[in-house]
Amino acid sequence: MSDSEEEDDALLCPVCLDLLYEPVVAEPCGHEFCEPCLRKMVAKSAPAVRSRCPKCRQNIAYCERDEGTENIHLVARLIQ
Repeated sequence: MSDSEEEDDALLCPVCLDLLYEPVVAEPCGHEFCEPCLRKMVAKSAPAVRSRCPKCRQNIAYCERDEGTENIHLVARLIQ
């Protein structure tokens, strides 16, 4: 896989396979997801069960916004 393909994959949500939308980082694993995708996934979890990262299955302690990739959709529109 080339560097540009790896960079492109880093901008995709592993849940919906689209460009990251309002990206959040799951801690402690550091994987990124769209905020709506992660919210839907957590809502489907049983209340007594901690949510797990869909990529590595590690328990998610908390999530925080990824300021570095927040404007991906704006940049993508400008490029098109």
